[in-house]
Amino acid sequence: KFDSHYQILRFLSSANPFEYQYDAGYHLVMSLISFATGGLFGLGYGKSIHKYMNFPNPTTDFILPVVVEELGLVFGFIPIIVLYGILFVTLIQYTLRSNLTRSRIVFTGTFTYLIVHFILNVGGVAGLIPLTGVPLLFISSGGTSLLSIMCCLGLAESEIIATRRNEDENNIRKI
Repeated sequence: KFDSHYQILRFLSSANPFEYQYDAGYHLVMSLISFATGGLFGLGYGKSIHKYMNFPNPTTDFILPVVVEELGLVFGFIPIIVLYGILFVTLIQYTLRSNLTRSRIVFTGTFTYLIVHFILNVGGVAGLIPLTGVPLLFISSGGTSLLSIMCCLGLAESEIIATRRNEDENNIRKI
């Protein structure tokens, strides 16, 4: 039989994690405490307090609260947002620029893969959505997620080269 009690508790704990702080909300409460402890400028690189305590998965699913605790919002969270944003904008630009269907599919798939992971991880550890256990790509430890995103970006880069080559050929033909 499928036990849905745990899933229901995840939704309830995302709405009010402190009500379930010793049960399903424990992970989220620890995450929010790490965010608050880091503040704007953090405690300093390697000086996280909570990752050495009972903080669950500090190198995988909950790497973002540890980064914010150590480096703060200014030097930890904002640079991550900016770098992800650059990647998102670049993929969208090439999706719109490309005339090749194959390239558009690769760009759209890579963008979707990145944005879904980003929203699920950041939203989960910030308490905006229920926790899912999805890693934050490029930052969380784990070989499988890093390998898969690197393969996607390799395909996307190959399609960027093909798109540029196609644009250059079209420009030469116009001359």
